[in-house]
Amino acid sequence: MAPFSSIVLFVLAALSNSSLSYGQKIGRGSRNEDDVANRLFVNRIFNAEITAQNSASPTNVVMSPAGIYFAASTANQLIKLPVHKYWSAVTSSFDIVAFQKELKERQPQIYSRAAVAGETWSARVQSGFVMPNFRVFETVDVPKLEKFTKVSLDELASALDVIVHALKFAGSWRTPFEKSRQVKFSDGRQYNFMEAFVPYASWFESRYLKMITIPFESDENTGGDDIVIDFIVSKGASNDINLTRHWNWVAHSETRRKTIIAIPKVKINFKTSLDLFPDKSIKSVQKVAMEWDEKGARGEAVTMIMSRDASLPSLFVIDRPFYFGTYSHIEQEGRCVYLNHLKSVIFLFFNFYTPFLNHNMPQ
Repeated sequence: MAPFSSIVLFVLAALSNSSLSYGQKIGRGSRNEDDVANRLFVNRIFNAEITAQNSASPTNVVMSPAGIYFAASTANQLIKLPVHKYWSAVTSSFDIVAFQKELKERQPQIYSRAAVAGETWSARVQSGFVMPNFRVFETVDVPKLEKFTKVSLDELASALDVIVHALKFAGSWRTPFEKSRQVKFSDGRQYNFMEAFVPYASWFESRYLKMITIPFESDENTGGDDIVIDFIVSKGASNDINLTRHWNWVAHSETRRKTIIAIPKVKINFKTSLDLFPDKSIKSVQKVAMEWDEKGARGEAVTMIMSRDASLPSLFVIDRPFYFGTYSHIEQEGRCVYLNHLKSVIFLFFNFYTPFLNHNMPQ
């Protein structure tokens, strides 16, 4: 497997710059609105995450902008949760219904399911609201949510209200990687990468970077847009790339004949918290898994927004001699009725003093 610096670039291309991640041709947003959303994601979230990971222990970063856009827009549009001001233009214009409808009808390779759950948030969803692959649950029943979304949702335990969005993608390369190549990487080491010969490939190249677009096999019966993955590599001394100009690179790509492509096999899991709401009691988390091999690529992105009870729990601590009693009882009309009164007491009341505690103190 390639070292950290290379995988970061490949993963950026895999999820942050593909049509899946950016929501290309999905929703009613204009090209300018797409650019605004992408710049916000790259500058406010992705670059900050890369910097944070580099300053700590190196970790491969993979995220899904589409998952963030969808979940935040659902929170803002359906639940009326205020987002940070700089996100309001995105969440007000992102068409969540069109997004779900487009994927269901035209993109069978992409699985997208969403849910709102919890007593408070479920009540805010209008009764007549309809969206493909969307459900409202009155309580946060994690097993039921997992069954509906088909993803693990351990993070939602003890949440009062939640919004969940699950994205899955699986595709086969249009041209499989049937060979291998020894690649001398920038760290001076040799790595065994997978290799494919592509008769025609879409390229973009400048003095600063090079980008190649690899398509996946598409379902001709659906008439959907081709799904592609862009790999972007810096040509300068630094590995840093300004991803906000991605659309410009796509618009100025050219077709080249006879291209040999060598890339590493990748398997990455990443989870991070997101700062989307001014209300600090509302937490947001995204976890993403991405991998590809000689045959194709698979990805899963789960974006969760949740509220928890911020009040402090009651505290009962035995810190002096005490009594206890064990008994059985039944309830009638909301009142507790003791059976046979004192006869129902299984153990009589005892008063325990410190000699008892001495036998239970840590040694």
